[in-house]
Amino acid sequence: MSLRRFRTGHEEFKRTYCALLHRFEQAFNGSPAMFGAAMGAMYALKGQVRRLPRTPDGDETTAGPTFAHVQPESRR
Repeated sequence: MSLRRFRTGHEEFKRTYCALLHRFEQAFNGSPAMFGAAMGAMYALKGQVRRLPRTPDGDETTAGPTFAHVQPESRR
């Protein structure tokens, strides 16, 4: 596996995680219809977090979620 795949998995997780938090914020602040979108993001996140520990980074270690912030314009 390549370092590129490792980084791509991290970036994908961070975008989905921040999008999930944003959708929950919207749902709790007057847009309850956003709960459905939040649930979809939760299932996407579940799949991503399960793949990360199985993605080698090139030096015999594996990836893990970082829970880092991603700017809104870069989220899904």
